[in-house]
Order: sequence, then C-alpha cells, then structure tokens
Amino acid sequence: MNERLTWGLGGLAGATFVMCLIGGVRLGEARAAADDAANNLLRMQRLVQEIETLRKLDNNAHSQGEQAVESSQAFSKYAEAAGIASKSIADIERHPIKQFDGTSYRRDDVGIRLEGVSAEQIVRFLIQCGDASVGYSADSVLMREFSSNTGGEERWTANLILTRILYVATNRSSE
Repeated sequence: MNERLTWGLGGLAGATFVMCLIGGVRLGEARAAADDAANNLLRMQRLVQEIETLRKLDNNAHSQGEQAVESSQAFSKYAEAAGIASKSIADIERHPIKQFDGTSYRRDDVGIRLEGVSAEQIVRFLIQCGDASVGYSADSVLMREFSSNTGGEERWTANLILTRILYVATNRSSE
C-alpha cells in the first residue's frame, strides 16, 4: 500500500508540475497580450489626438480633392450678388497653387481686378467670396481711384488677391 501511495503521490506531483508549467506558459501569454493591449491603447490615444488636431485644421482648410476650383463664372456670380456689373470685372487670373514646405497644405490664390466700383461693392464682393463654399479670403486689396470718376460717388479700381488654404491628404507609413 505504501508503494501505491508513493506512486499516487508521485503521479499527483507530476500532474501538478505539468499544470504549473501550462499555467506559467498561459501567464506569459496573458502578460504579452496585456502589454500588446496597453501599446494599442497608447497608439489609439495618439491617433485620437491627431484626428482631433486635423479636425481643427480642417476648419480653416479645404480638401483639394473635395473642393471644386472656382470658375470665373462663380466669381462673376459673387460680383453680381455684391451689385457689381459683369463689365466691371476687368480680369480674373488664377495663380499657381503653392505647397507650404514640409506640410500637407497648399495655397490657392486668385487675382481679380475690378474697375469702376464703389468701396461698398468691393467689401460686399469680398464677403461673398468668403461666404462661398470654398471660402476665399482677401490676402491683398489695392485700391486706386478709377480714372473716369465724374462727380457723385467715388469709384475705384481694385486689385484683389483672394486666397484659400487646401489640405492635400498624403499617405503616411504606419507607425
């Protein structure tokens, strides 16, 4: 009976040893999974912060792929809404889009010359351009007295540079 008891206790000790080995392996796997989950949580928190930052920037920038380039007709509509006759639009010139170095942002400029318009019409035109879906804002306004002013309300020649900032999405390599 002692021999059976010895073999039984030996078998129980062996089974306990095997169970401890299996538990140790599983514990190591669980620790690795916990570490991986913690790393994933940190990465997701960084991504959430980056998304929030980009959302704030997007309020001031337009995605080039989603925003149409304003045509001359669109600027003519803005002028009409500001009370400016189409004959008063002397020139509309698109400038080359410029990249801001080291960023995903580009600058889109349009030069517009208005002739024989009132200061109020110029301001209303600028407001119309800013309220448009693509949101151009005045970067430069140069006004000279219109050459054929004949009494009454002052008329101006206005050289305007309208600007909008575009966000151009780029593929980033995964971290």
